[in-house]
Amino acid sequence: MRSSRPNRATRMCGWLFSAGLLGACALVACSGSDSGTAPEPPPEPAPGEVGTVGPAGGQLQTPDGSVSLVFPPGAVSGDVTITVEAVDTPVEGPNLVTESVYQFGPSGTQFSQPVDLSLRFDPNTLPGNREAAAATISKLIDGSWQQIEGDFEVSSTGVVTGQISSFSQAGVSVDPCWPSRVEAGYISSDASWAPTDCVYTDSEGGETYEDLYEVTLSEPSAIDLVATAGSGVPIIAGWTSDVEGPGTGTVLMYDRAGDGVSYRTLLAAGTYRIWVGRDDGASQGSYDFSLSSASPENVAGCGGVGVVPPFTSAQSIDRTTDCEVTIQYAPFPDVIGKTTYEEYFVFKGFAGTTYSVTASKTGGDAAFAPWPTLFLGGGNVIQSNEGSADPSAATKTLDFTPTRTGYFTLGVSSVFGDNYSITEGSYDLTIAISGG
Repeated sequence: MRSSRPNRATRMCGWLFSAGLLGACALVACSGSDSGTAPEPPPEPAPGEVGTVGPAGGQLQTPDGSVSLVFPPGAVSGDVTITVEAVDTPVEGPNLVTESVYQFGPSGTQFSQPVDLSLRFDPNTLPGNREAAAATISKLIDGSWQQIEGDFEVSSTGVVTGQISSFSQAGVSVDPCWPSRVEAGYISSDASWAPTDCVYTDSEGGETYEDLYEVTLSEPSAIDLVATAGSGVPIIAGWTSDVEGPGTGTVLMYDRAGDGVSYRTLLAAGTYRIWVGRDDGASQGSYDFSLSSASPENVAGCGGVGVVPPFTSAQSIDRTTDCEVTIQYAPFPDVIGKTTYEEYFVFKGFAGTTYSVTASKTGGDAAFAPWPTLFLGGGNVIQSNEGSADPSAATKTLDFTPTRTGYFTLGVSSVFGDNYSITEGSYDLTIAISGG
């Protein structure tokens, strides 16, 4: 009988065993075995795996750099494998950028220290045509998107950073108190107040939902604003300037009415914010909103329009469109009680600021000479250019420095000829800020 002979691997193992290298023997036997057993492949990484973080902390990011996570020391108590996966069809949200939503895992992981989350986004995809600075981060909580707490850092190139304390779905969103950018002529018939809108809190603690819009004018313009809700609940709508961010700005003028707000404002070139809200607390509901351009000429009439200094515009006094009034005040008594036509403008004046009003004739009846007068509620005259040496002068200037901040009415009327006949004509109106 032929005796069996050890194969090469067995002989080598014997040598390795005698040399005290049993581990190497096992390796050789495995790799050289005649049994044909294949080596086990390394474990597959989890879907979306970006790395492992431990108690010492660290930074992880997706291969394309769209998501970055910075873990401070002590955020996790042991090694945790982190996953980040893009969500193709996220739950919808009115303030959400759907292209920038991710599922973070392990889902539900709680952190002992806040983790910095940075998300890259395309600034051109922000809802409402908002600027990049409006970007925030929201998390999906109980089926709805909620903006995470805290401040946000936003770069102009499109990266927003905030802090999270746990893992779930998260994505780029926008601050609802940052206005949507629109153009004059923008009309929306399906606007609505909703729980995802900006909540305004007044000085007494009352709250109401409001929508905000922003318009930039390259030249002085007349803008018609119309907002109607059809419920009889008063609507509040107004204009703000000097806007730097959410909740900032100087209120220039506003209106409130139960059947909706509709008024015209003459605006200097610049950027303005419009807000539209309700007067019955934080209720919801739909409304119609329109913002349209109009000719800045001959628009004042009897009701007056808002003017935002500095302002320059061509105007005209016309008996078919302007307000017929009886003169109650004039520097020469024989004019009192006579009839004239007048235009009215309303502006907000700030205490200590000097405003220079100039009305310069550009055409019309030979006797026409525009006459500016300032009123303070109830028709009380607070200042006119009664010291003018020539009431029929083609150009008149009135300087005004209010001692308090408030709304003031500017009336521009015609000056009569010898027979006090009504005169008509055109003029340029300028309200400049000359001090303050």
